[in-house]
Amino acid sequence: MTFVVIETPLARAFDFAEISAAEYGIAMALAFLIIPLVEAYKAIMRAVEKNKA
Repeated sequence: MTFVVIETPLARAFDFAEISAAEYGIAMALAFLIIPLVEAYKAIMRAVEKNKA
């Protein structure tokens, strides 16, 4: 499916632009950043609930 969108004339419909490796790296880092943030939130919430009980 990705090939169809990127490598065919359909790509013009989406107006894609090439990005550098640095830009790609930043995008991936931001995408993965949510995982440790959610895990930290869950750990804090478990600690708070443990202290309530």
